[in-house]
Amino acid sequence: MEAYCASIPKVSFHFNFFQAVLAIHSNRYREAQAHIDNARMQLDSEFTASVGESYRRAYRGMIQVQQLSELEEMLLHKKGASAMPLVLLINMWRGRLVQAQCDVDVWQEILSVRYLVAPPTLDTQTWLKYSALCRKSGKLAIGHKVLTQIIGVDPTHQREEELLAQQPLVAFAYIKQLWDDGTREEALKRLRNLVRAPQTSEDPNLAAKAWLKLGTWQRMVVESHNTDESSSTIFHSLCRATELNTESYKAWHAWAMLNFEAVAHCNGMAKHVVPAITGFFRSIALGRERALQDTLRLLTLWFKYGAAPTVNEAVQGGFSSIPIDMWLSVTPQVSKPQCFQPQCNIT
Repeated sequence: MEAYCASIPKVSFHFNFFQAVLAIHSNRYREAQAHIDNARMQLDSEFTASVGESYRRAYRGMIQVQQLSELEEMLLHKKGASAMPLVLLINMWRGRLVQAQCDVDVWQEILSVRYLVAPPTLDTQTWLKYSALCRKSGKLAIGHKVLTQIIGVDPTHQREEELLAQQPLVAFAYIKQLWDDGTREEALKRLRNLVRAPQTSEDPNLAAKAWLKLGTWQRMVVESHNTDESSSTIFHSLCRATELNTESYKAWHAWAMLNFEAVAHCNGMAKHVVPAITGFFRSIALGRERALQDTLRLLTLWFKYGAAPTVNEAVQGGFSSIPIDMWLSVTPQVSKPQCFQPQCNIT
């Protein structure tokens, strides 16, 4: 990096930025602060002009401003850990990262600076999120590399039992990595082991996510006709997810959709109506910004099966769990006469 910096013009932002990084790495704090100040001066005119044009054009400059601020926060931590404890620093950075764009390049720029004091082994939560972002963006090699940095060894070379015993969260991330890599049979086998492991049961939130993912994957393989998975195993997996985390929108939505589709596609499946209604009420209450389609599905079940006492009881019991203004978004659909069934008694 020193050789690289020697080739950068000394009056540029990048020269001062990288020199500040080198100075912090070598514990030359006064020199680091001087380079940070110079970098701000170099960035000032360009950033001010881009802000005047548009937020989109100014965003990269905003990331550079944030990097300089975080370099100064590192200086405070290194000068005196009591003045800026690492735990406080990491928690502050996590809150700031929530506001960043969900873009691999943006996160890479931010985390590359934080690596100086908070590498993957010290801030596993953040780096696992970055690995997931890489995986979802199709950059599987980077996601795998991050997992290797967290564990300290390549997960493909570590026994499943050891990884699960030491770091169940990382084991879950690696299982999802296997699935996206195309190694789906191995991923399903490992996930079944994960949901039944004692280490997983100690973290109900992790257990709920694992059961939800298992049910989702089981549905996918059943729909592709590549497995002998029965529908009862899918219902069991998603039901466990709702039991372990009663505040999970994703779990309740998946549970409600599974029952809703069972009612829609199979005759004589009335036993799924009440679970679907209960699930939709919970998903609407937990995910208001995503509630429109769930509300319409709930109305469909109510209008079609509302004459049944058990269904009517489930609907009446669910009204108190969601704000009344949630119905405003579906008022146009409710007002159409064709939406109603003759057997419904709606007041």
